[in-house]
Amino acid sequence: MLPSRLYAPLLFILLLAFLPGCDWTVQIGDPGTAGPLGDAIDNPGDWTWVPVEGARCRDGSETGFGARLQERSRELLIYLEGGSACFNEATCRNNQDNFGRFVFEGVIGVRGDKGIFASRNENPFAGWNTAYVPYCTGDVHAGSAPDVQVEGVDADSNGTTDTQQFVGHLNVERYLDILAERYADSLDHVVLTGSSAGGFGTLVNYEAVRAAFPDARVTLLNDSGPPVASDDVLTPALEAHWVDLWNIESSLSAEASAAMQRGGLSAIYASHSDRYPDQTFGLLSYLEDGTIRNFYGYRHPDCDAPDGCVSGNAYAQALGDVREQEAPAWGTYYAEGTDHTFLVRDRFYDVTVAGTPLTDWTRELVTDGNAQDVAP
Repeated sequence: MLPSRLYAPLLFILLLAFLPGCDWTVQIGDPGTAGPLGDAIDNPGDWTWVPVEGARCRDGSETGFGARLQERSRELLIYLEGGSACFNEATCRNNQDNFGRFVFEGVIGVRGDKGIFASRNENPFAGWNTAYVPYCTGDVHAGSAPDVQVEGVDADSNGTTDTQQFVGHLNVERYLDILAERYADSLDHVVLTGSSAGGFGTLVNYEAVRAAFPDARVTLLNDSGPPVASDDVLTPALEAHWVDLWNIESSLSAEASAAMQRGGLSAIYASHSDRYPDQTFGLLSYLEDGTIRNFYGYRHPDCDAPDGCVSGNAYAQALGDVREQEAPAWGTYYAEGTDHTFLVRDRFYDVTVAGTPLTDWTRELVTDGNAQDVAP
């Protein structure tokens, strides 16, 4: 029998429950009642599109990110999508410049349960909260440059040139604000990863992730987006063009920016590992990655077209230099061949190098902080 002092409060609550128009299916204080992540919170385990006010694609259209949240996870995987880049008329012509809910639903319908997004036991990220950051800014997620003109791009009938929104890094900062509002004090581990253009983006955005989640362990895993120091592979002219066009310097901390000014983009490897010696960093690549070799072929001396300008041997040597000279504190996993990227396909479960499956190497990097070097 209830004590008499509880009768009145209980009766009041029961009366409220039967008042017309009252909906008691969502309780006061339920985190799913408001905010950009509301739908994702209310639908744990499902992919949800999160539109973000102020986030823009290269053509100025609105964008956002995908989220698949879990009820009990204290880990967060942030994936930066890959794709080509926009830095001249030829490259911008083939670069996606918009990404909304409809595109996301198509992409996630293909990728949403493959590679690092799969629910397989071998997947180190199974059961993690996940943010899927789309790529529609043409700046390898590194840009802080709105309203930029690129000669010959989107010229109208009057011969003028439209402006491009190279705001990939600024978008990531907006997404991090939303994620940190919910998770800043409740995460044990964040992994920032990305493929191709997204791999480059991990280097530029790592510091922003560290700032958003200062109490969590933050691991970086770059899939096939490696800056290199070899001028024969990545020419200083091409690198300087990217840095200036996309305003990469403004996307970095003072420390990383100073390192880049001294040693180019590849100097960011050591800048991060020196500044955060208690964190873990990893790099994946095929030794003769044909996609990145072609990407580096632009503005190559004595080369009219980017295809074939950089040899497989030269690229493999440049990756060796990254391992030995540019990023000695990083773990590297290099596979033979000219293929490109590992993480968002089921090849993630099929690749083995020198007796070490990629899934095992990734689990050791992520779970144990063991940054090993593996190569044929």
